[in-house]
Amino acid sequence: MVESWKGENSINLLEKTLRRELYEAVVVKVKDNLIYVRNTSFEIENGCEVVDIVFLCEFEDGEPYDNRGDIKPFKCSYWVN
Repeated sequence: MVESWKGENSINLLEKTLRRELYEAVVVKVKDNLIYVRNTSFEIENGCEVVDIVFLCEFEDGEPYDNRGDIKPFKCSYWVN
């Protein structure tokens, strides 16, 4: 299971959230050497604001698949290796 950060301070909050979200969404784990690439924000068609934060990650373990079933929070996704 992915490490829990409840009750801890906010050190490495983005990295911990990224690991948790990757595991929940596509059931993979990444190595510890996460590299921050960039961030941006934009507004989508319905007026919601989005914050896009990009990290470069190295695959560690798991067999990637869509763990969210029919729920598609985005139009497309790509596995890059």
